[in-house]
Amino acid sequence: MYGLIGSPLSHSYSHHIHEMFGLYEFSLMPMNEREFKKFIRKRDFSGLCITIPYKQKVMKYCDVISPAAEEIGAVNTLYFNGDKLCGTNTDYYGFSYMASKAGISFAGKTVLVMGSGGTCRTAATYARHSGAGRIVIASRSIKNAVTATKELTSKLNPCEIENFTGFQAVTYDSIPFEEIDIIVNTTPVGMYPDNDNSLIDLDKFPKLSGVLDVIYNPAQTKLVTAAIKKAFPASGGFPMLIAQAALGAGFMLGGSDAQQAQQIFTGRLAAKGENFNDLVDRFYSKALTDTVNIVLVGMPGCGKSVMGEELGKLTGKTVIDVNNVIEGMDEMSVSDILETKGEEYFVSRETEIIENAGKQKGKIIVADSTVVLNPNNFNLLKQNGIIVYLRKPTIDLEKNGQLLSEKYNLEALRAMARQRKPYYRQWSDIKCAFNIDPQRLLNEITEYIKEKPL
Repeated sequence: MYGLIGSPLSHSYSHHIHEMFGLYEFSLMPMNEREFKKFIRKRDFSGLCITIPYKQKVMKYCDVISPAAEEIGAVNTLYFNGDKLCGTNTDYYGFSYMASKAGISFAGKTVLVMGSGGTCRTAATYARHSGAGRIVIASRSIKNAVTATKELTSKLNPCEIENFTGFQAVTYDSIPFEEIDIIVNTTPVGMYPDNDNSLIDLDKFPKLSGVLDVIYNPAQTKLVTAAIKKAFPASGGFPMLIAQAALGAGFMLGGSDAQQAQQIFTGRLAAKGENFNDLVDRFYSKALTDTVNIVLVGMPGCGKSVMGEELGKLTGKTVIDVNNVIEGMDEMSVSDILETKGEEYFVSRETEIIENAGKQKGKIIVADSTVVLNPNNFNLLKQNGIIVYLRKPTIDLEKNGQLLSEKYNLEALRAMARQRKPYYRQWSDIKCAFNIDPQRLLNEITEYIKEKPL
């Protein structure tokens, strides 16, 4: 038996990821503490992944704990070596993969880690090993922050800290904003379904150079989206999730250390010439391709609806055409809505639909041309999506059947284009001609995913 133990697990992607590997059947096993203790003591399993709230509690049931798990103070993977139950921590590798994919270096930096739980210790340990000059642990409770810093300080090796000035415990009100170079969020703030939440305002950090958020649902939290808008290197936790799962699979299939775990996983699944990191890259791209929303934006008449239908056929993803949804809810056409209720009403209605659609996974979202009139729609669409701008010369825009056909002439369309096109360009990850072949567009999306974390 292989599976994940924790509570709650209703929004976990672990089942999808481990089944994607295709190496074993994998179950989600939500358990309360009494059930957890009984199950672990019985040892009737082949390998387990452990998540909150049991990463620290499980340690006392292990016969052997790896040095990495000891130093971090948390176990997220259980496996057997002979009859010995062993605990290790693959989050450290996952975090390193996420930081590397985002292009973030900790050397000499002052790092703010938000949160004081097990993942805080993983992030802080990796940052210290990677040469961070100082690490600030922030928590709502100064007591929890102090406890974390004391535990982390107790693990320091004098030989490793020549340029490390130490850990500092603060509350969110006392963060030294002007000194922070890198922010790491290890709290659940901003996680589905409360996607619109964020602990901090990035405008308060004049030296900021990078942001990491271990949350993977949504793929880009409000915090990560804010960092990307400011052109900082940033990543959500989805790359970390895939990488730690891959290494964990290697342990559960017989690896006794990280190197052997990588060799086992690679031996089972790698194509010729692929190493472990290549394999993780491949599975990350596949998982993200399966779960990402493809968002189509552009001027009216540029072919968004037709392209959405074609992409839906090619990918099997459900198409959410915002105009169709609004028409169904209001029981009138978009043109009638605009004429009788006005553009302001329509835009607010559109945002309601986008707020729900943007939280979903693996959809094709066809936005109306007015989507850029509400700046917050960018965050709602970007959190789980890749935004594609379909470009078409204004003079070639189809007007028959479009809501603008009777009300606006060409000059009016040109004025609209001058207003909206800069936002389409700014919001979009991919810009392409309106008549691009749908399969070619999918290929471009796949290549984009390979190059950039989401």
